[in-house]
Amino acid sequence: MPNPLIAGLLADLAAREADGRKRTRRTLDSAQGTRVVVGGRELVAFASNDYLGLANHPDVVAAARDGAARWGVGAGASHLVCGHFAPHAALEADLAAFVRPCAGARGADVFVGLPRQSRDPDARSPGATTRSSPTG
Repeated sequence: MPNPLIAGLLADLAAREADGRKRTRRTLDSAQGTRVVVGGRELVAFASNDYLGLANHPDVVAAARDGAARWGVGAGASHLVCGHFAPHAALEADLAAFVRPCAGARGADVFVGLPRQSRDPDARSPGATTRSSPTG
């Protein structure tokens, strides 16, 4: 006799299947993208993260191949634990430069909807004075 927890899980799974609510994984017969082939049928992949259709673009594939050849394919660990790869640092710098013109949107405008205690760590009581922005 299975343990009660396993028996309960099996019963719940059987109920889901009987109700037509059992989820199953599909095996793709094609590369992922906006359209995929499953069981010989081409389907539109509404849940794909490849909404721009770039996952199989030759330049993206070549860049991934070059990166894997130089840096390997292992995930490693946290950047704080194992170190930070030079391509990540370069990308972060490029993205920061790209969004820098938006830096004015930070500050009080972003925090207006938050309660005073959330946006001001110095506000310890309802009567405490708050700053106009998180940067002072």
